[in-house]
Amino acid sequence: MLAPRFLLFFTLLSFIIVYGIVNIKRISFGFRVLLGIVVITLINEFILRNKNINVELLLLSYNILIPLTLFLNLIIYMSIVKMKNQVKYTINLLGGLAILLILINSILYQKSVFPSYSLAILSLMVIFLSLFTFKQMLKFPVSVRLIKNEVFWFSFANLFFYTITFFSFLLFNFYINVAWITDLNIVANILLYIGYFLAIHFDRQTLNTFE
Repeated sequence: MLAPRFLLFFTLLSFIIVYGIVNIKRISFGFRVLLGIVVITLINEFILRNKNINVELLLLSYNILIPLTLFLNLIIYMSIVKMKNQVKYTINLLGGLAILLILINSILYQKSVFPSYSLAILSLMVIFLSLFTFKQMLKFPVSVRLIKNEVFWFSFANLFFYTITFFSFLLFNFYINVAWITDLNIVANILLYIGYFLAIHFDRQTLNTFE
């Protein structure tokens, strides 16, 4: 039986998915991709909670999910943030390099342990993208109040979650008792997806992005 915190997490993900599907025609492209991330996360969580899953399949799940998450985040940021083509090319190049490093780490260095270095690379890249988005928001302000701005909620949620993730999971393999890391990650995940829900909700309402 699922612990209350996991049940809350699954309920939140399911609610976001249903809400997104019901309003899919009123959600812009970038946040449809975000909805896809939520769907993938829910499927992955069901796989991970399977008591019969072996370690190899568990690690494979993480090694697929981490680069996929970075790739989808790149698509979202490219679609919601106004930037010059040269800047867009540079960010895509950095993102591609980050994905390559993640794959190399998964294959050569941490193939038999939790890919904490890959998660650190993902976190650093998303933190950078979030901070860059805030810079662009200041440079290209819109009339929508910040508290109702879908781009703000998406980037703020990412910045909060991946900052915690970077510092907690970077040294994951060096801890013997990691129960506190798991607890922290669950709370951070819940707050992340609350932010994602607000982003999708306000995108549905305003359809104002930085494209």
